[in-house]
Amino acid sequence: MPTSDKAARNRRVNRILLPIVGAIVLVVVVAAVLVKISEKRAEDERVQEAITSAAPPDMTDEEFAQFRDDLNEINPAIADQGARGNARNTCTSLDSDKLTQSTITRFSNADHDVTEDEAEQIVELIRDIGFCDR
Repeated sequence: MPTSDKAARNRRVNRILLPIVGAIVLVVVVAAVLVKISEKRAEDERVQEAITSAAPPDMTDEEFAQFRDDLNEINPAIADQGARGNARNTCTSLDSDKLTQSTITRFSNADHDVTEDEAEQIVELIRDIGFCDR
């Protein structure tokens, strides 16, 4: 059994060491939390970057106005509000061997079934604008 001097000394050491150990543990826990937050933020940025890079490019408003006018010349029935999204989605299939068919599907609507010739003209318009290459 420790003597009273040893017990008193142990109590003094404990009063000094316990706050120091507690502070060290707190610092380690805070550091671990900060590392996790940093990793999560980095992961969120990578996900956002992947989403952004996967999204089809878009036309400027001026390009879209011209595109819509040109679509109207091909056939007024296909120059609807969905034309911008359809053009953006067409960018994803420009290298496809089913490009004409997918363009027909995208641009056809309840008022008009796009013909193969119209689909080829639409693709040419999209390529001429060049926004898919951005």
